[in-house]
Amino acid sequence: MSWLASTCAAALLVAGCSGGPAATATSVPAASPAPAATGMGATTAPSPTATPVPTNEAGLRTCVSSSQGAEKVCPLEAGTYATEFLMPALTYTVPSAGWGSLNREVSPGNFHLFPPGSSMAGFNTGSGDVITVIASGVPPGTCTGAPSTTFPGTFAGLLEFLTTNPHITVSGVKNASVGGLDGKVLDIAFAKTDGCSDGVYVDLYVGVGRSHGQFGIPPATASMRLFLLHVAGNDKALVIEIDDGKGGGSDYGDGDEWYKVAQGVVDSFVFTP
Repeated sequence: MSWLASTCAAALLVAGCSGGPAATATSVPAASPAPAATGMGATTAPSPTATPVPTNEAGLRTCVSSSQGAEKVCPLEAGTYATEFLMPALTYTVPSAGWGSLNREVSPGNFHLFPPGSSMAGFNTGSGDVITVIASGVPPGTCTGAPSTTFPGTFAGLLEFLTTNPHITVSGVKNASVGGLDGKVLDIAFAKTDGCSDGVYVDLYVGVGRSHGQFGIPPATASMRLFLLHVAGNDKALVIEIDDGKGGGSDYGDGDEWYKVAQGVVDSFVFTP
């Protein structure tokens, strides 16, 4: 979570006659013509026009939120999309309608996916289920919102900070690969507050470069899964964060039920330099 609040109108009557010898001398009266339509009923409604779906140069769907005003989630349909602005570029697949994304030009290093039943508000409080991608993450200072002056601002520095932090419980540390990038994955739970004056939480990392924001875990988050990934030419970690909000942070429920769906979405990721 971030503490910076980072869709024939009228039928025509056609009379037809077939030729042939008359059976008797009696003439058959001609059919009376259909009365002409009058008034407003004669107007045919225009056909609805489908709204064009935005795509990138490769023909993949995109869903960009406005950089003006408040952050507003862009609604997604089931299928594959591509991000704009994010470097490295990302394609991803969501399993159903009801998902949403936050992909803004003003935040080119931050990207978020919200499952049905989650929201930006839930992300900001830590009570929602969210998948976040941060292009460059480094260790945080304590209660500063800025990078650490104690740990190096590198992939290795962030991994060391997380695995030695007594304010969180870390488990399941192992090698991982996502979308063509290699690194580590670890599961995190809140243990003890950092003691900051602005709330009860533990700082985990801050975004730098094209990324921004201060990211941490409060008691409202049951657990979090972090992927720290190497990107060529960048000594910082690309971070993928899966938040599991307590008490049903989305329509997918809690714990393993949510992580199974979230992991399926993460497994669909493909990063392109």
